[in-house]
Amino acid sequence: MRLKNSIIFAILYSIVGLLIGVDIINKMNKSYHLFIIVLPIAFYITSIILWKYVVDKQILILKNEPKQSKIIFTGFLIGIISHPISFLLMLILSNIIYWIPFINSYDLINEPSSFEDILFAPFIGTFFSLIMYGWITIPSAIIIAIFISHLNNINKNKNQNI
Repeated sequence: MRLKNSIIFAILYSIVGLLIGVDIINKMNKSYHLFIIVLPIAFYITSIILWKYVVDKQILILKNEPKQSKIIFTGFLIGIISHPISFLLMLILSNIIYWIPFINSYDLINEPSSFEDILFAPFIGTFFSLIMYGWITIPSAIIIAIFISHLNNINKNKNQNI
């Protein structure tokens, strides 16, 4: 059984999220330790959803574009949109951890996030996150997308030769 391109992309991009999470843990205090869990999950979810709706399905905007252009554009979008998804997931997870009684969450979160924080913090966090890590996430997503595109072309050529 062959893996779908979206799953291959999501796994490779999740590794990027894991490496960024490790970097954040090494540079920041204990309250940032959830990033090593949240980033790979958020990067995976973002990759699967955007790949499904931009590359696999026909969207009106990109309907006539070649598949390779769609794949590269999707990599660019995933590199950007994974940031706010990461912060939103982080806030939701930290609220869940705060309310679980048998976890000592005082090192991670002092109080649960309000509804306004959950709505606005992803945008503020995304701004700074794109400045600090956007130069890694966007190019790596595009490079992984190009790799998947070439892998797709190699498999297509192999199948035509058979």
